[in-house]
Amino acid sequence: MKKIWSMTGLGFVLCGSLIGLAALVIAVGCDSEPIQDFAVSISPQRVDVRKNQSVTFSATGAVRYEWTLGEISNGVSDTAGPWGILSATTGEEVTYTSLRQPAETEEVSEEDEDLNRVIRTITVTGTMGLTGSSNGTARTASATAYIYHIR
Repeated sequence: MKKIWSMTGLGFVLCGSLIGLAALVIAVGCDSEPIQDFAVSISPQRVDVRKNQSVTFSATGAVRYEWTLGEISNGVSDTAGPWGILSATTGEEVTYTSLRQPAETEEVSEEDEDLNRVIRTITVTGTMGLTGSSNGTARTASATAYIYHIR
């Protein structure tokens, strides 16, 4: 009787494939270097906007990004409503839409060269590494840009 295939040969091929896969997993996923310091950048870094105008900000340098709006400078309040909104709070890009412009009676800082503007910051925080990890391998870095609301 003639054998067409051998269980021993098939077992050797299967075993060899599994060993190769295990070596690949170890080389790629389990023996990684710790995350070193890194920098996040935001573009554009400064922009002028008028009421109902939108601008898209983008971030680079990390894997995950969270966006936040800062307080309005120049002592101007949000009592008349928000100055602007973000299209999202996560992702590589967000769009800021201006909802207001400084009114003629708006109090703005006399230290400003242009008294017709209100300044707001937008900050992006980028994360590299594992989030929620107990071994502390996640790192964050931030960058800030300036939004000038003008008349």
